[in-house]
Amino acid sequence: LSGVTTTGAQTYGVPITLGGNATFATTNSNITFDSTINGAYTLTTAPGSGTQTFTGNVGATTALSNISLGGTGTKTLTGTWQGSGTLATTGSGGVSINGGSITTTGAQTYAGAVTLGADTTFTTTNAALTFDSTINGGYALTTTAGASSTAAQTFSGVMGGTTALTSATLGSSTNTGALTLRSVTTTG
Repeated sequence: LSGVTTTGAQTYGVPITLGGNATFATTNSNITFDSTINGAYTLTTAPGSGTQTFTGNVGATTALSNISLGGTGTKTLTGTWQGSGTLATTGSGGVSINGGSITTTGAQTYAGAVTLGADTTFTTTNAALTFDSTINGGYALTTTAGASSTAAQTFSGVMGGTTALTSATLGSSTNTGALTLRSVTTTG
């Protein structure tokens, strides 16, 4: 599959294998992926104000290249995510993360407020990790950005301000990039 554009909602109930760079776009309608997505290509979503829901693993069998989740609606990510490039969420819509890990070779950028629905690990390979808004949720947050000085971790919003995180482990002993925080509240 290499992309679909509709004025109405899109729902995919079967596993998807990308056969090329793929854009899934709607005119302010929801996009729902009820199974896995694999394929060594770029995945782009553009639902306007519609929501996006991913209930299966993304790139767990064959890592996707770059991942760009656009639109102003809420983005719900479940399962394990693997990318060989970058991952970016754009727009003001919040990001609900209900899976265990998001791993990319390139940078990860989250524009909207992030809500954790499970213990979550964010990992890049010597690339930046940027959260432009708040992070909340009664779960553990773990980040690793690699051993490069370019692997900065930036947390622009308050972490745990509305719902305290259970713990926050930011970076590792090998991470040499800058760490920028505003404030963190945990229960642990």
